[in-house]
Amino acid sequence: MSSPPPSYGLSLGPLAVPDPIMGSASLAGWSQHSATDTDDVSQVTDAFSVEEKQQFDLAKKLGQRLDDLTLERDRTQRQVQVEQQQLNQLNKSQPKRPRDTKSVLQQRAKQLERDRVSRSMPLSQEKSLIRQIDGIKKSLRMHTQADQHQQTIYRKKAEMAKARELLKTLNAQVAKMEKVLSKVDLAEKLNCTPADIVMREIDCPIKLLQYVSGADGSNVRAIERKCSVDISIDKIRAKIRVQGSTSACIEAIQELKHYTCAVDMEITPNSDVFTYLLSRQSAPLNAIKESHPEVIIDVWANISRIKLRGHPTNVDAAKVAFESLAVTSQTRPLSGSREVHLVIGKTGEILRETSEKHMVIMDVTKGSSEKCTLRIIGLSPNVEEAMAEINFKLHANEQVQDHVMVDSLLREELLSNSGAAIKGFQNSVSQVISGDGEVSVAPSVLLQFEKNESPRNSASKSKLVIKASRTNIERAKSLVTKKIAHLETMILVVNIDSEMIPIVIGKGGSTMRELRQEGQGALIETTPENTIKIYSTDEGTRNTIECKIYEIIARNQVGYVEIDKNTIGILLGEPGKGVRETCKELGCDINVSKDDTKVVIRGTVEKIEESSEVIKEFLAKNHVDGMSFDPEDEPVLRMGGKDSILSTVAKEYGVINNLRRERNTLQIRGEADKVKAAIKDVQTFLNGGEGNIVVKFKVPGEALGGVIGKGGSNIAKLETEFDGARIHIAREGHVVSIRGPEENVKKCRSKMLTDIATTRVIDSIDGLSDEKFNELSNSDFMRRTSRFTNASITLSENSIRIRGISGDVRDAKASINEHLTGTYRAFIDLEGSQTERVKNASERDSSHFDRIKATAGAVIEIEAFAVVISGKKSNVKKAKHQLMEWLGFILGNELRSLKIHRALYKPMSNPEQLASMANETGACISLDRDMSCILVRSEDPARSGEALQLLEGMLVETKKRNLLVKFETADTWLLSIIVGKGGATIKKLEQDSNCRFDIIKEEVTVVISGETEDIVQSGKAAVDEIVDQARKECIFTDIPESAMSAFIGKGGSGIKKFSSDNQVKMERINKLHSGTIKITGKEENVATARDAVVAWVMEWEASNEGISVDIDERIIPVVIGKGGETIRRIQKETGCKLDINRQQSTITAREGGSDNARKEAVSKVQTIIDEEMIQIAKRTAEKEQAEKARASVRSKSTENGGSEAPAGTTMKPPVTVSAGVKDRSSEFASKPVGWAPVNDQKKNGKSKKETKHVVNKLTRNRLLSDENISCEKDESGQLVYFYASPLGFSVKLDVQFDEEN
Repeated sequence: MSSPPPSYGLSLGPLAVPDPIMGSASLAGWSQHSATDTDDVSQVTDAFSVEEKQQFDLAKKLGQRLDDLTLERDRTQRQVQVEQQQLNQLNKSQPKRPRDTKSVLQQRAKQLERDRVSRSMPLSQEKSLIRQIDGIKKSLRMHTQADQHQQTIYRKKAEMAKARELLKTLNAQVAKMEKVLSKVDLAEKLNCTPADIVMREIDCPIKLLQYVSGADGSNVRAIERKCSVDISIDKIRAKIRVQGSTSACIEAIQELKHYTCAVDMEITPNSDVFTYLLSRQSAPLNAIKESHPEVIIDVWANISRIKLRGHPTNVDAAKVAFESLAVTSQTRPLSGSREVHLVIGKTGEILRETSEKHMVIMDVTKGSSEKCTLRIIGLSPNVEEAMAEINFKLHANEQVQDHVMVDSLLREELLSNSGAAIKGFQNSVSQVISGDGEVSVAPSVLLQFEKNESPRNSASKSKLVIKASRTNIERAKSLVTKKIAHLETMILVVNIDSEMIPIVIGKGGSTMRELRQEGQGALIETTPENTIKIYSTDEGTRNTIECKIYEIIARNQVGYVEIDKNTIGILLGEPGKGVRETCKELGCDINVSKDDTKVVIRGTVEKIEESSEVIKEFLAKNHVDGMSFDPEDEPVLRMGGKDSILSTVAKEYGVINNLRRERNTLQIRGEADKVKAAIKDVQTFLNGGEGNIVVKFKVPGEALGGVIGKGGSNIAKLETEFDGARIHIAREGHVVSIRGPEENVKKCRSKMLTDIATTRVIDSIDGLSDEKFNELSNSDFMRRTSRFTNASITLSENSIRIRGISGDVRDAKASINEHLTGTYRAFIDLEGSQTERVKNASERDSSHFDRIKATAGAVIEIEAFAVVISGKKSNVKKAKHQLMEWLGFILGNELRSLKIHRALYKPMSNPEQLASMANETGACISLDRDMSCILVRSEDPARSGEALQLLEGMLVETKKRNLLVKFETADTWLLSIIVGKGGATIKKLEQDSNCRFDIIKEEVTVVISGETEDIVQSGKAAVDEIVDQARKECIFTDIPESAMSAFIGKGGSGIKKFSSDNQVKMERINKLHSGTIKITGKEENVATARDAVVAWVMEWEASNEGISVDIDERIIPVVIGKGGETIRRIQKETGCKLDINRQQSTITAREGGSDNARKEAVSKVQTIIDEEMIQIAKRTAEKEQAEKARASVRSKSTENGGSEAPAGTTMKPPVTVSAGVKDRSSEFASKPVGWAPVNDQKKNGKSKKETKHVVNKLTRNRLLSDENISCEKDESGQLVYFYASPLGFSVKLDVQFDEEN
């Protein structure tokens, strides 16, 4: 009895093979079953009864049925081909159809028949009509034949379509049967049931696919045998497919992970390790390979690297094995051939023996300077032992040296007669050492003085070098030391005064030569220590020379008188001529000591005392003292002629003044107490004190003439009005200095600053070229500059004339110069003491200035009373903002600022009001258009704070009379409606409301100005009324972008029909990646048109369903990409259309031909969203870190005595921008003007979810509205945007705009 066939765990039943007559209904039903492989097998095998399952082999039966299906498919294919040939033949034999239609021919035949029977005609004419009628009947028969032929073609096409549909069904059934059969075959191969087979895919880096496969697929085959699975590798998708039972797949995947998770690692051992590994027959390397067989180890000798490949754990273990090799190297220089021979030996036998003994590598290399180096490489203990042995051997045979210090006089004696004395000394020492009998050969002992020692009198001691072997050096040094000590007892030292040494030497050394002749063979030497040394072997000779020296000293006594350095010139110059002659008559010579502190008097004791008295009396009456002064104060000292401060102190104290311009010093000569009093008076006059003060400030050059007045009349008037005040103006620097009583000086300063601020001045720009003249004449730049700065500008052929308040004139001139030359020059004015503090701070630590210069790209200089910034205007503005942050830490509340809108420049910069505040508070107040603020400065923080409070109150009142109405960028179209055609609307508004209306287009702002707050509010109400009505007559609504072409229609027919039906005007705005429609017209028509558009969109979306994904508003520009590049790429790759709904914050994928394509498109979008969300999280973390850094800087500044940021100065947090778009969601309205919301409603029985309109559009105007953002053109002409952080760094922004403008 035969054994039953194996059970596959399948439900078997009868399988309906498609019959040529019955069709393939059963198989068609099977093909619509579950899509999984196991379900396919179960469905096919369900066709078999239990008896059939036991009586035949399933795989064989399935193969037979596959053959039946294949035969049926081939028969149907042949039938399709035959019918296609028949159809082609029918098309070729299609009869020709007459040109006229059947109805036309019938009508013509009736007309001819009517003519023939209704009237009489000649026979020939009747025959002609009959021929025409017969021709028409023939054409009608041709029409009938053509119609019958066409019906035959239609029937044949229907038969072909039916046959092709049957062929399509059979192809699907054959494919499914083949799939089932392969599944069953695989189950038999893997010894499991088809129901147990599962398929798993794992990702694998492309570069590891070959490694996973192994040589000729060895790795894959090994895993297949071990785990009973089937493995295939998809090299295109970089995936590995595993089929088998669940447990077998899991086991196989674990095995594959050893390969798919493999990593490549390169280690670069140092040259010592590499040399050691490749030497000694690579034994260490082979040991590591044997202990880590699962790791592929490749050694690249040409680049000294080792490459490891394998599982990360195994690779790390191999890497640790390499790194754990305690290979080290030591080098030692070998000096001379003697040491080299000791190490190498004859023919290298010593080197080889040592290397083998300690298992190391030893190498001796010769350098470029005839020096050799010994290098030992190996394991650390072995290297230590080998080096110790070498060192011991060389140490025992080393020649060393030592030295003893010898008096310089003895050196001269030893080196005399060509060194005969030192040679004898050297021989005697060598004989003593050789006489010990310890060595058979006398050691070589060498004595010599260091060659770099200079000749005699250079030093009191010289170094005598002793060279000998290490074993004898101590003995030799002891003998030399004893001999030198004996010779030094023959030196006599005589101490004398330093002033007497030149006397002992004599003119040209004559006296010294006489002394040497007195003692034949004696050596005499002077030293820097004010001594004279005498060397002689005869004691009597030494004493004789000593007595001669004392006799010379007795004849040349010296006296001293203390003198100040400033008085030396007086004594030795013309004023001291009489004193010098008196001393000479007394027989004394006078001179000044080398340190310029004493007058040296040489002569007898009695005459020295008389001369000292004469000199002391002269010095008491001619005391000299001095002071330095600023070069700018030099004219002040002479100011007033006979009444100048110098003349005054000279008369009052009887002193003599000497003004030295080249050194900027003043010397005063006279009695000491009077000189001191005179200097004090001059210093008080220059610098203040004792109730007097000095203030300085800079005057604009164009206002200088008005300050001085004709012939100095204004200066004289001020000095008269403010008693005691002295005014001086330095013409070069335009600096005004006022000196005198404190109260009057301050009043005088306030008066002058008020006059400067309120006086209209004139300045000009000369040397205007014809080209620039024509350029300015043909543009509105001059008009715009005049309007912006409130200065009057007149253009002539050669120059530009500017007239107005000094601050306005300076700003206008800077703007014009920037237009002409490309360089903008701006200032931050400071007080004198503030300038010094800023200058000192920048000199102590220039990193702040350097960083601001680098990030802003501007030139920054510190001048008197101002910080000057020059460069491109955008860079200058950026630098000014950063400088204000830094100055806030340096000056604290002495420098404050109040932010104002540009529309408030004129009312807030009223010169009379600002001058009044300045007089009241004593602070300086000025408008800075570059930073859109009013600057307040004072050396007293309380005064600047008081001025700031007054300005804040003024700003509140000004805002009431000057209202700013700002619109969103999307509402720019409202400005043209407010202005009206030819300005009619805005003129009517001004007449009706008594207000002034100014339009700032770049900021989408309307400024309403009036005399009172009520008038301004009435003007605003009028504007609101116009805007409200405009919004009702112009709305915007969204349409999915993929629906836009259908909505617009061919040639615009669709949108034109909507416009015509609803009596409105419709147009698409911002065609690039925008589905926005603008609807304008009457209010009721606009509302009707909007509802019609919404209904159309709902109907279109119902018939064009898609797959949606939520998206953060900030990420929409990233998905769109630069110029729409990213979204176009996704659409091209998937064949889908991506619709962006900014109101609902979704992206929907439509069309594409299949659901998989839409899913793929959504998947790509989701990947971009996930990556960008990670970047946003990083930027948020970086921003928090920057905030902490800023707080740290503030705390450190406070600890170091720095001040907090000035009140009124806005301290903006730093922004860190990585690749992407800056988050500006908090700056935009949640619902833009004009957008039509679609509420929850039902049309045509379909419901539409409420659309959430949250629009966050990043535009260029919005970006540049941030004062910290600037832009410039790069080399390719593209605009590049930068963010200037208050902490002093600048970041390049990579932005994508939602709409261009």
